[in-house]
Amino acid sequence: MKESKTNTYPIFYSLIPSIQYYDWGNRSENSFIKNFLKKKKKLEFDINQPIAELWKGAHKKAPSRLTPYPLKYLEQHPKILLEQEKNLDDLIKKNPEHFLGSALVNKNIHQLPFLFKILDAEKPLSIQAHPDKKLAEILHKRDPKNYPDDNHKPELAISLGNFEAIVGFRPLEEILRFIHTYPINKYLGIENFSNVDIIKNIYKKIILLNPMEIEIIVKDIIHFLNTNSPEPIRDKWFFELIKHYGDKDPGLFSIYLFNYFNLKKGEGIFLGPNIPHAYLKGEILECMADSDNVVRGGLTSKYKDIEVLISMLDYNAQDIKPITPFNFKNLYKYYPIPVKDFIVKLLHEPSSEQFSKSIVLEDFPSILIILAGNIKINIREEKTLKEQKDIEEGEILFFPGDLKERNLEIQIEFDDDSWVFLASTNL
Repeated sequence: MKESKTNTYPIFYSLIPSIQYYDWGNRSENSFIKNFLKKKKKLEFDINQPIAELWKGAHKKAPSRLTPYPLKYLEQHPKILLEQEKNLDDLIKKNPEHFLGSALVNKNIHQLPFLFKILDAEKPLSIQAHPDKKLAEILHKRDPKNYPDDNHKPELAISLGNFEAIVGFRPLEEILRFIHTYPINKYLGIENFSNVDIIKNIYKKIILLNPMEIEIIVKDIIHFLNTNSPEPIRDKWFFELIKHYGDKDPGLFSIYLFNYFNLKKGEGIFLGPNIPHAYLKGEILECMADSDNVVRGGLTSKYKDIEVLISMLDYNAQDIKPITPFNFKNLYKYYPIPVKDFIVKLLHEPSSEQFSKSIVLEDFPSILIILAGNIKINIREEKTLKEQKDIEEGEILFFPGDLKERNLEIQIEFDDDSWVFLASTNL
């Protein structure tokens, strides 16, 4: 049985990501995603459209497609499980033991637990938060059109260059300083709020302002900023948000209510449930639980669920800080996060001595992406080398969950200039 399975199932697959064209995506011909896609031979895309995201996973909204990676090792065995490109979600349904592995299937997990993305934001995304598992189940049952699945969506964003975002509420004293410094408090009457749930009350008051009230406040703030700039970075973004979303959106004020981050290349930030946030600009790798549940509250033309957003948000002062990847024995780096649905490892980055020249993969199922440089894959069966395969930059690979069960070992050798990430699960 093992021998037959080893010889007839692909060892790894080439993964074709699903391309998402959103208005906030990067329109430049030399955007990060478009430059990456140019390396992916035979993958067609519209270079004139704003490409916002590449989805690498099995979510039913936009599943990736797989095709077996050609190997001489398999040519002598004609019974290949998959000969043509097919959707990953359909493949998992038909053969979860192969694609996910028995370890996950025995835990009653029958779908890929994580979704891996590249995002390229040229302008700000919506003000949003993601529900926890319990709320996701309620929202999906009540409104499956706007909440397409019943899963939670914790996520990790990793900067691929300079990346700006606002995440979580600022400490109360900073929010009050904004309220009392900028010409807004006369419209809110914040002094009348008790100290209990004061941040929630402030946010509720602001987000429920009607468009005419918002327009008046925005004009007052603009007039104030003509001669003052108490918070230069936030003030700059206030004008930028107005340019993109007009002067009647309550999300405009979020730039003053949330923590601001400018992440350097390689830094990450973890977004747990009920944390309000908006990505402002830049390129990131993003990994999350397999979900597309988003509760929006502004800076968007999409569906907004203000009542749910107000009730679900975590208003406590958050000690949210950038995540620096942890160096594991000079083999690779990983991003420590408090969930098991997914894990992201930086296997190698250019011109660094903090990584091994080669590693043996331990995480299956997994998705590997080569952003730059080339790698070599050594395939061993029962510790015997069977084949070597050179893989060029721009490739995305899917390693199925049953490789260890088949006594197959995957060793990866890195060029000095290779930049490689891997996403998997700890469930």
